[in-house]
Amino acid sequence: MDGYNEELYKKQNAINNYTISLIGRTKAGKSTLHTVLTGEGKECIGVGMQRTTKFNRVYQWKSIRIIDTPGIGGAEENGRVDEEIANSVIGESDLICFITSDDTIHQDTLEMIEKLLVRNKPIIILLNHKENIRNARFDEFIKKPNKWKEGDKIEGYINRINQYLYNKGYKDEVKIYPVFLLAALMSKEEKFSHYRELLYNSSNIEEFTNGIQDNILTSGKISRSKTILNDTSFLFNECSLTFENQINILKTQIEKLKNSKSTMENTLKTYSEDYKKQVLQIVQYNFNKLIEQDSIIFAEENYKNDEQRIQSNWNQFILDIRFTEELNNEIKKASLEYNSNISQLVNDLYEDISYAFKSISMDSGFNINSEFSFKTIGTIISSIVGLIGSFFVSGPLGWILTIGSVLGGILSNLFKSKEEKRRESINNFHKQLKSKLEEQREKYYQDINDQICGNTESIQNHIYKSLNNLIDGFNKILKESIQIHNKVNIENDKINKMYAWRIIEFLEDNYEDLNIKQDELFIRIPKVERNENEIKIYTTQSLHKDTKRLKNLIKENVNILKFKEIDYGE
Repeated sequence: MDGYNEELYKKQNAINNYTISLIGRTKAGKSTLHTVLTGEGKECIGVGMQRTTKFNRVYQWKSIRIIDTPGIGGAEENGRVDEEIANSVIGESDLICFITSDDTIHQDTLEMIEKLLVRNKPIIILLNHKENIRNARFDEFIKKPNKWKEGDKIEGYINRINQYLYNKGYKDEVKIYPVFLLAALMSKEEKFSHYRELLYNSSNIEEFTNGIQDNILTSGKISRSKTILNDTSFLFNECSLTFENQINILKTQIEKLKNSKSTMENTLKTYSEDYKKQVLQIVQYNFNKLIEQDSIIFAEENYKNDEQRIQSNWNQFILDIRFTEELNNEIKKASLEYNSNISQLVNDLYEDISYAFKSISMDSGFNINSEFSFKTIGTIISSIVGLIGSFFVSGPLGWILTIGSVLGGILSNLFKSKEEKRRESINNFHKQLKSKLEEQREKYYQDINDQICGNTESIQNHIYKSLNNLIDGFNKILKESIQIHNKVNIENDKINKMYAWRIIEFLEDNYEDLNIKQDELFIRIPKVERNENEIKIYTTQSLHKDTKRLKNLIKENVNILKFKEIDYGE
């Protein structure tokens, strides 16, 4: 919005002065013209092909405000390009004086003139004759001071400009004045005082200044209204279109976000179920291996030991076979995979939303991040890692194995062989160990199942809540955008009605009281319709208005129509 505020500020500066902006190629003669008109700034006239004026300079000439701009076709110190230079002054200009030289007409010169005409600004083109007559050529010049404007050269350049504009749809909008600015400048110098009149008349500058005076006398009032009102309406309309585009993007993306939320819910459930299934399979496999294989080895090595020794050896055995470490590593691997899947899912959504909404602030300066931060989505991703990291187990290091029943069967073994006794003792010990491990497996199986269900549900709820916050945030922005859009359109309607009133007053040559009250304005001009090529003014006043006077002053066709109540419903 800063760009619009800056343009409105420029119009505020231009309210009290008729403003002419000098625009043209580097070294075309803008600074020379400014010196010829004002008698000031001669030190700013450059030599060679460097850009003389680096920043906009404002001067006063009689009651006219003149803005001298940097030349197009060269890099400026602060990096502005040609179109930015033109846009920096066009909003506060009542008349654009485009200066080009007769040594060559560049394509970008013609394109720039076209871009200025699009803004519905009156344009005068100065076709400056480029010839250095300060040297030996001066004697030749004074013999034939009008030779430069004779022949086919100047006429050829004028025809090329007119043909280009005609092909672009501009027939009579531009007046071209051939001038010799160096001759006009020299006419003001003491050194050439004897030839002052000759130089001045040859320069053709008076035809140009008379043209400006005629423009101000015949269209100055309507030009002022165009600069202040029509240009402001142009800005408001541009702003309105920007907001309209933003609103459409917001509506589309909110619906996409809702659809994405539904799709994400199903995907999250699938990921969570697959993750839980994978972890439980890991637990099942590792415990089965411990029960059916590893515990037999432990039983064979420890069936003779007492309970204290068995417990101590068991703890060391679990460490030696790396049961807890490998179980944790496998669960960690599955958890990281789940984490990666969820993070990628959310990150893809984040990138889609960021890309879609990035265009909202590119042109208008309307910054969504000031209203609602996209960092919310990044927070979702980072928080997932913290929620998943708690699934790892401490393992069976602390399990207490009760083996008293093993010792109770010694009397029954008195009449068996030594190997039979050993095998039976091992089997009995393993049977109790297996039973205990199976109990621990079921308990652990249930514990980790509950833990996974709780954590995955927490992750899903966290994401759902964050997505709902995103949707609520964008709905808030949408609501505020619609409110601003409506306010812009209301103000633009007021400006268009005031501009329409000024057009009618111009056609009636009535400039006595242009400060009409708003209520009276709305009664006299109830409705204005505008498009690229037409302004329809609905008025309750007399319809006898000759709009031919507006030709070449206002780009659009102006139609003044009798207002009927039914018009409001059309």
